[in-house]
Amino acid sequence: MDLLAPVSGRRRAWRAWRAWRAWRRRRPFVAGLLLVLGGAEILLVQRAGPGTLLAAGADVRYALPLLMCGCGVLILAAPRGRRAAAVVGVLSSLGSWVASDLGGFLLGMALGITGGLLAFGHRAAPVAPGPG
Repeated sequence: MDLLAPVSGRRRAWRAWRAWRAWRRRRPFVAGLLLVLGGAEILLVQRAGPGTLLAAGADVRYALPLLMCGCGVLILAAPRGRRAAAVVGVLSSLGSWVASDLGGFLLGMALGITGGLLAFGHRAAPVAPGPG
């Protein structure tokens, strides 16, 4: 076997899949995904365009779903700070009940609360001690 031989496409895809699974298992992936989906659902229900979101007078009904999406991304990107992001995510999900048409017809709020609670309760897998 030649060590300098190019890696086949299947083997490269398999390595990428294993790396993705390892990355996903080290963090509360489903929790962050649910928070992002909840915030996106509330934004889509409101039919917010980019001009509305970037306007200087954007009010709370656009800020809360964006905050939910930001917390979800933060949970995925920095799992050590997940508890603070989870609390802010749950509070912004609860705030969407009043601020944005009953929380995006309750679905966005339910997704956000569930994601925040999953992130808050996530327990990292114990790391096995290395040799030595």
